[in-house]
Amino acid sequence: FETTELKNSDFLPSANFTYTVNDFTNLRFAYSHSVNRPEFRELSPTGFYDFVKYELVAGNPNLRRSLAKNYDIRFEVFPGIGELLAVSYFKKEIVDAIEEQLVQTATRTRSWFNSDLAMNSGWEFEARKSLAFFGGYFQHFSLMGNYTRIFSTVEFLQTMGNSEQTTTSVAQRPMQGQSPYMLNISLLFVEPTLGTSLNILY
Repeated sequence: FETTELKNSDFLPSANFTYTVNDFTNLRFAYSHSVNRPEFRELSPTGFYDFVKYELVAGNPNLRRSLAKNYDIRFEVFPGIGELLAVSYFKKEIVDAIEEQLVQTATRTRSWFNSDLAMNSGWEFEARKSLAFFGGYFQHFSLMGNYTRIFSTVEFLQTMGNSEQTTTSVAQRPMQGQSPYMLNISLLFVEPTLGTSLNILY
């Protein structure tokens, strides 16, 4: 019988500031600390077989939770009621980022480990537009979407050379599992008489 315990007390401050440029334009600044705690299966000292990827999956009881410092700046405009145009820049500094890795064993095995320092940054573009300009019943439709471009880096020690002479240097690579972009599109319909809404998402 084996047990794994992860106990942490974290102080997570945050601050938000909004500057109102005019009646329909805002400039927002935000700073916060956050945590990413391992899932139970990532901490578990036991494993299981993944029949989809044909791999053993083993947890890491020594896994630590990640600490992140988040910086955000956002410029937003409200052209009309229920409408939005916004652009944001964000940056995340992540200590002990949790990543997945393949362990070199006789059997193909997947597990998790902590990377010392990781960085995420990027841009987000967001829009929400009412279709009321088509007239009549279209006032109950709204089209929404956002696009996020993400740049991620992880620092690691890279060893090069042969058995006689090796050199170690700090190198960078993208964060494992981090998508370079995200795209969301939504069409929302609200029927006021029936009190019903329908949302189609991509």
